[in-house]
Amino acid sequence: MITAWFRRDVRDDEWREAMTEADRLAAAAEGAYVRMLLLTDDADLRRLADAVFAQIALLRAAADKAELEGHEEFAAANEAFIGAARRTSKSDTRF
Repeated sequence: MITAWFRRDVRDDEWREAMTEADRLAAAAEGAYVRMLLLTDDADLRRLADAVFAQIALLRAAADKAELEGHEEFAAANEAFIGAARRTSKSDTRF
């Protein structure tokens, strides 16, 4: 997604490849999200996953490089979700 963002004004082959890869990864993430919802009803885990998706949307919508770099919350949101998922999977034998 970051490569596509930097190439958004050029829209060349590299941009198309980056967009294709970003779309593929987004579909994989959505699929993982649905599987998570099927396996657990943990509201905190869902809230944390939603926060990661919200941060991705903010990155995608960044108007300029400064705004893109200002969204450091993505890494924190991602780490919080992964930590919670890891704790959930250790305490739930279905994972």
